[in-house]
Amino acid sequence: PEAKLTPTQARRIYMGEKLFIKDVRLKPMAPKDDALKAAFFARLMNMSSDKFKIHWLAKLFRDGLEPPESAPPAQMLRELRKDTGRLGFIWLEDARAEPGLRILLVVEAP
Repeated sequence: PEAKLTPTQARRIYMGEKLFIKDVRLKPMAPKDDALKAAFFARLMNMSSDKFKIHWLAKLFRDGLEPPESAPPAQMLRELRKDTGRLGFIWLEDARAEPGLRILLVVEAP
């Protein structure tokens, strides 16, 4: 969707507060990788994976929005390549090894 994302934009997307960029519907994904999710939620979202789940449970009932889809890493990479509205997070070294993926934001270790 964009050439780069700010941390604030990424947080808003994953919290379900930003649904479109220009006319592209955003569809965030999360890999089924507990260590990666823990790092992502701690470093970028400033919350635990459990708090994120609680947030989305409330959002589902309140707003009818679905949480980011969770998929095994290989499936997530396939989805990221074929759908311009898909966003996901993976380890930086894995992203660099995947041709055709654009890196929109790098979250550094604290």
